[in-house]
Amino acid sequence: MKTTTNKELHYWLNKLGLMEQKKSLVFSFSEGQTDSSKDMKEYQAIDLIKHLKGKAKEAGIEAPKPKKDALQATRRYIISRWYLAEGASNDAEKKAALEKCLSWVEKNFKAELNSFEMPKLMVIKAAAEKVLKDRAKHVRKKYNNANA
Repeated sequence: MKTTTNKELHYWLNKLGLMEQKKSLVFSFSEGQTDSSKDMKEYQAIDLIKHLKGKAKEAGIEAPKPKKDALQATRRYIISRWYLAEGASNDAEKKAALEKCLSWVEKNFKAELNSFEMPKLMVIKAAAEKVLKDRAKHVRKKYNNANA
């Protein structure tokens, strides 16, 4: 399971005061495979989190909303991936890379970057990291072929 998923699971267990029942809950949702949350499969942990969120909703406990600073930091991170992918080093290059980033987001995610909340921003962030990785791979391949 992902570290972020495990952190979210522990957040909800603590919020609901269910840490004493953690082992039995984990055992139940892991189909008897483990009583340790870190050994759960991702889908099992997500199912348990959904269950805990349902309990929280019944108890009138709301999920915390991400702070605007966190949203903006994630947007800046996404844009920074484009600066790196485009090799932007001066203001003019950064402006061009920003325009490419924003149009890529609109084309692939059907809305402006500033309109997204954290769950979708994390998807966009992962996609931007993949773009950067693919471009770096392409540049290395091009360089290696030129020197061969």
